[in-house]
Amino acid sequence: MSKAWGWILGIIIVVVLIGVALWYNGDSAPAQPEGDTVAVVNGEVITQARLDQRLALLAGQGQAVETDAQKLDILNQMVDQQLVLQDAAERGIVVTAEQADAQFEVVVGSFESPEAFQAALVQNSLSEADVRADVKTQLVLQQYAAELQAENNLTVTEEEVNALYVQLTEGQENVPSFEEVQAQLSSQIGQQKLNTVLESVLASLRATAEIEIFLGSEEVAADTSTDADVAADTEEGL
Repeated sequence: MSKAWGWILGIIIVVVLIGVALWYNGDSAPAQPEGDTVAVVNGEVITQARLDQRLALLAGQGQAVETDAQKLDILNQMVDQQLVLQDAAERGIVVTAEQADAQFEVVVGSFESPEAFQAALVQNSLSEADVRADVKTQLVLQQYAAELQAENNLTVTEEEVNALYVQLTEGQENVPSFEEVQAQLSSQIGQQKLNTVLESVLASLRATAEIEIFLGSEEVAADTSTDADVAADTEEGL
């Protein structure tokens, strides 16, 4: 799968939502709602169809999700994304049609040809409308992350980058020069700082949210524990 599809999945823009250790328990089990609802997040429904689409896209990346526990992890990741999107709406973050159209063209242009893009749609059981919607979502998440960076003054100093370089290269042979990897290391440190903030934000959002997660005939209530392990993506950032 091309990087464009990874971007559509939300793996590049908000990697923390994929890396966060998710919180839930099975203390209560009310009757399952009718229809194909698999989760309800502050009144907003996540359907089985949306979950199946996410699972299919991950499978297309070679990340097969087979066990119920794995499916629950993916569903909880979708819940976290929904919480962030709701918070973004509360903040007044809006993406214009022009912005969404421009980014959609970037995605299409990342393929060898328009025909290759259409073939990828068919291969992944997606429509152009699906991609446009996901592109708009990603732009919202980009703006959301940028706001968090500004609010928390998440800057990276050259001293921090140099310290990481020394840590990674100490005792190693044939290492790249500092200048060659400076930008990558700076991005890694910035992502780690953002992940820490996002972890705290997600814990706060979950603590006050009304979340119901339904799999099969059981409901899993969301745990509001803040003991999360955040994984930073060192190759692709915001």
